[in-house]
Amino acid sequence: MKLKFLFSLLSLIGGIIAEDCNQWSNIAGPDLFLRTEYNRVKLLDHCAFINTVEIAGTQVHTYRYQDFWVSGDERKDAGKRDTLAAIVQATAETLPRFQSLGSYDVPHIYFMMIDGFPEERNLVDTYLNTEFLSRYKVLPVPDARIMVLPNMESKGLTFEQKKQLVAHELYHCVQNDVIRFSGNEPAWVDGNPPPRKWWFEGSAAYMSNYIYKSADQEVEYRGYTPAIPIYMQRNGYEAYLFFQAMEGRKTIEAIHEMVLAHARAGFILSYAEERRRLSTFPGFADDFEFFAKAFSSDEIHDSSGPIVGTANKIAPTPLNLPPLEVGKDTLLNIDFKPFTINMFTMSIAISNVLDFTLLPTTDVKMSYRLDPSAKWETFVPGTAVSISSCGGPITLYLLATSTGNFENVTPALRIKKVSDTCVCKRQDGGPGNCPTQDTCLIGTWDIDRTRMQEIFVTTMASTSPSVKISAFSFSGAGTLTISSSQPNSTLASFTWSAFTMSITASTMGQSVTMVITIDGYLNGKLTFPKSDEFMLETTGGKGESSVSAPFVGKVTTAFDQGFWAREMVMRFNCSGNRLEMVGYNNGTVSQGFMFGYNRVV
Repeated sequence: MKLKFLFSLLSLIGGIIAEDCNQWSNIAGPDLFLRTEYNRVKLLDHCAFINTVEIAGTQVHTYRYQDFWVSGDERKDAGKRDTLAAIVQATAETLPRFQSLGSYDVPHIYFMMIDGFPEERNLVDTYLNTEFLSRYKVLPVPDARIMVLPNMESKGLTFEQKKQLVAHELYHCVQNDVIRFSGNEPAWVDGNPPPRKWWFEGSAAYMSNYIYKSADQEVEYRGYTPAIPIYMQRNGYEAYLFFQAMEGRKTIEAIHEMVLAHARAGFILSYAEERRRLSTFPGFADDFEFFAKAFSSDEIHDSSGPIVGTANKIAPTPLNLPPLEVGKDTLLNIDFKPFTINMFTMSIAISNVLDFTLLPTTDVKMSYRLDPSAKWETFVPGTAVSISSCGGPITLYLLATSTGNFENVTPALRIKKVSDTCVCKRQDGGPGNCPTQDTCLIGTWDIDRTRMQEIFVTTMASTSPSVKISAFSFSGAGTLTISSSQPNSTLASFTWSAFTMSITASTMGQSVTMVITIDGYLNGKLTFPKSDEFMLETTGGKGESSVSAPFVGKVTTAFDQGFWAREMVMRFNCSGNRLEMVGYNNGTVSQGFMFGYNRVV
């Protein structure tokens, strides 16, 4: 009854000032939103153009106030019409996408397009109905989501960026639909955001980037601080990188469901409570470890493909290797805060063979690598990992995370000195000191395409004389890059980039074309069993290799699941700007041709 009386009163007031509002009735805008006049309690002296349309089952109400849309400056007013067009287009494009992700039920969304309330002139924000009512005394329908959009022209945004901003706020509407209140949400305290801010803002930044991949407003949110728990990031937006990293692990639907699972927990009242909640959140320990590996290796990809990049790199903490005796165990305790990303380094002197074992510790994940550009290898608790410094001093890198409900965690590494006399890993099993890398290998090498064609012609002639190569083509980079951060070491790393090779052969009047493609890249580490040999180990990469031929179809190998040459020994000859190599296995030729490479200078 009270609401009915109030709306009658508002209609009366609107009628009194209707004559003044008529002057604004010719404002241009997209046809989707028609124009009528109305008036609201908070803004009794302002005219509003109101329209309602249905998009993806949601009633979208648009309020455009006269003081926002008409300034007398045509350039500015044209910009505002551009803003309205961006809002209309983004809403029509975004809501159906969110609906397709599942768990979507947003009955009403209100766009309040004004220059900003007096105390918040440049605010762009989204409110729950009760929150907005208490602050601004506006009376939309129950269960509404209200979005305040001021003059976005002051932000200098492109049309695509305006749409991305609207998508960000619309995703807040979806989040708010499932939030369950557990009390009054705490405000910012001592510069720290509310406990839910990290997932609330981080996921909205990610979802808006996922939909508008080329807008790139999210580059502002690369300031994630690895030494601060994820739920205490400065303003929450920096946690965008966590959700962006999840794109390499989950489908978009799974990421959305994870966000809604956080939302269903409601408003958490303290950081201690949020830490406790996350410590039992399903799958979060593995997700956070995945994020830490991607963050530390700068391998978080934007939804459009390129590396996002991080503003704050991890500062490694040096660890001192305790005194060791052959055959005896020594414990090394490592201390850090849960929900932070931690990297440690340890120098190991020449001629040591050490076993490292992570003792089982609840909610702790730890990985290692011997080159800062290599892939992280995960410790299996209770299982020893052998590290050798036979060819020279090395640096061991450790990555540690925890999702435990503790102020600090102190996992232990058990270190056992197996030997201080190195035995090299040779194909013939013979002992001896391991040779170090041949520095001639270090650099970028371009595959010799003429030599590659000669290989196929010669090999085919010797194995199948009736088969003749009639056409050969090679495209793509096909470069081999070998690098090392530790000269005179037994370890180096490599990257082999993409290429496509097409061979057409004829026999008995039939012509057959075979296409070999490396679509992506291979990388990993090299060890040196002999001075003229190296072994490919810990290989991986992104993409796949494939061979396509008639009657066979396409046979593929995914690089992230291993590589056919893993554990293959390559015998090489490197001199000046020329590198040649051939594959061996147990002393015999595995791939019977010598690849040629020319140094890129």
